[in-house]
Amino acid sequence: VLVVDGAPSGQALGGAADFVVLALAPSRQVRSPYAPKRIRPEELASMRLERFAAVLLAGVKRLEQTAADELAAYAKAGGLLVIFPPTRGTQDAWQKARLLRARVGEVASAPGEKKLKLGQVAPNVPPVATLPAEGLDSILIGKLRTLQPTPASETLIYTEDGKPFLLRESLGRGRVYLFAVTAQLDFSNFPLTPPFLLLLHRILGSHVAEFVEPLSHAAGTPVRLRSGGRQSALITPDGRRLQPQERAGELVVEGADVAGVYYAQTPGGRAAAFAVNVPPEESELERVSPERVRDLLPEVAVDFTDGSAGGVELAPLAGSERAALSFPLAMAALAFLVGEVALALSISLRAHSAAKAIETEG
Repeated sequence: VLVVDGAPSGQALGGAADFVVLALAPSRQVRSPYAPKRIRPEELASMRLERFAAVLLAGVKRLEQTAADELAAYAKAGGLLVIFPPTRGTQDAWQKARLLRARVGEVASAPGEKKLKLGQVAPNVPPVATLPAEGLDSILIGKLRTLQPTPASETLIYTEDGKPFLLRESLGRGRVYLFAVTAQLDFSNFPLTPPFLLLLHRILGSHVAEFVEPLSHAAGTPVRLRSGGRQSALITPDGRRLQPQERAGELVVEGADVAGVYYAQTPGGRAAAFAVNVPPEESELERVSPERVRDLLPEVAVDFTDGSAGGVELAPLAGSERAALSFPLAMAALAFLVGEVALALSISLRAHSAAKAIETEG
């Protein structure tokens, strides 16, 4: 994820994008599917935006024409833009760059000493639908930008007095999200509330799931990736090297039969390329009846007992094995399997920015 910081600061959490970066990658001890790369606005024009799952702009007052054109092309090709306005200045740059149809007006303050709260949300939009039960009322707003939506804009969240707080627009195949407050503490306490983290992750996650090419594949099936030049070797989870083959403009990976994360070996080191999971048909998690277990194990005498009294015990029976199965322990094992699958999917999302690392840059 590319994060453009329009007002960097040497003070902790004083920069325009500090809370954004913290929400995407809280710490080394907390696993996150996103790896934010922070840059200044003047560096934007030189970036290869197609390598990023999303571009988040925080506190950016103006854009160079080249950078604006690059952002527009990126979004129209299916990219995601998330914009937090700057503390001061106007946002004419977004309209001039044709990134937004909605107009971003001046800063409006809450009346008197009162803090505004948020009100209605779009009930059919997954990133925001459940926020009222997840701490939406904890957000207190002292100031916000006046957003003027157009018929092409969707208002996803309103303030309690009916002002737009979060807008969404389509731009080509991509989407643009626009907040009415900054990502700092000067307008609101939004960055300190649970919905801040939830919204960022859900906006990115829903877009990746909808627009990005699959990065999770079933074990044993050929993996097809876009080709863009000479390819690098892949390192499998068990340490083997696989060489992708170019066929009809695609890179085809055969032999991806071990579940886990596959890495591309590049001159700069290893980069996650995609993940492989156990095929769903091999992971039936429905409860199996005792009769079905006995049908599946005709040569084994199986007995079922309540595991709360003693767990698992094994004992011989008439020349065959007698297994006393603990249902609670079995359920724990199934839960562990679900967690492993979810972990592989989470890691695969993190790989979007490196999915093309198997291609050598020209």
